[in-house]
Amino acid sequence: MVPPRPSIHDRPQPADPAMRTELIARIRREIQAGCYDTPEKFAIAMERMLGIVCEKMDPPSYPPHPTSES
Repeated sequence: MVPPRPSIHDRPQPADPAMRTELIARIRREIQAGCYDTPEKFAIAMERMLGIVCEKMDPPSYPPHPTSES
């Protein structure tokens, strides 16, 4: 299972603003080239999303199944 992604406030921020600018520029180039999204990134995002959804759902409240012994 993939651990939840830390909040933006919990992630370390680059000390050098130029580093962040280059990171953003690189990501934009990858998006334009169509190589930023990968099957691995998609799988991680899906696991995180399902984890959030499952945490927020209540367990089903179905009545118990009758047994054949009754």
